[in-house]
Amino acid sequence: MTLDEIAEDFVQQLRRGSRPNVAEYAEKFPQFADDIRATLPALAVLEQVGLGSENSAIHQPRWSAPDLSEIGDYRIIGEIGRGGMGVVYEAEQKSLG
Repeated sequence: MTLDEIAEDFVQQLRRGSRPNVAEYAEKFPQFADDIRATLPALAVLEQVGLGSENSAIHQPRWSAPDLSEIGDYRIIGEIGRGGMGVVYEAEQKSLG
């Protein structure tokens, strides 16, 4: 299994309302353990941010992530697209408008 496939499996579990354990993934795939520990928590947060759109009625997470409608000097406007490698968001830099 590749890291992309592991990440996709993790995200699919989140979308089904499960609470996948990052440590279990790292233990199951030790060759990717460092990458798993660095990547999967970030994917979980990004999935949480993405749930604010049309998917929110379908996917209700059982956990809550911090409000990420603003990150630093940026205001998240919305999701542009997603794929096997990640999610792309449109944002506005507040200081520049």
